[in-house]
Amino acid sequence: GKGNSSSRAKLHFKCENFQKTGSFKFRGALNAVTRLMEKEEEKINERGKISHLHVVTQSSGNHGQALAACAAVRGVNATI
Repeated sequence: GKGNSSSRAKLHFKCENFQKTGSFKFRGALNAVTRLMEKEEEKINERGKISHLHVVTQSSGNHGQALAACAAVRGVNATI
């Protein structure tokens, strides 16, 4: 139905379909990958050994797409 035309409220829409992966999962996946990278960097600093980060997901849906995109952005290997 129609909204109340006497209201002066401004509506702002945050549409998932405008995101590169079609959902808002990208931000969460990017935060997770970034935290993992920071933890790996701490381990490298402690042990002096180079570590290679590789992320894995069983999802081929929104989460899988987001993780693949984040891994590409951060230069991390990923298996989807």
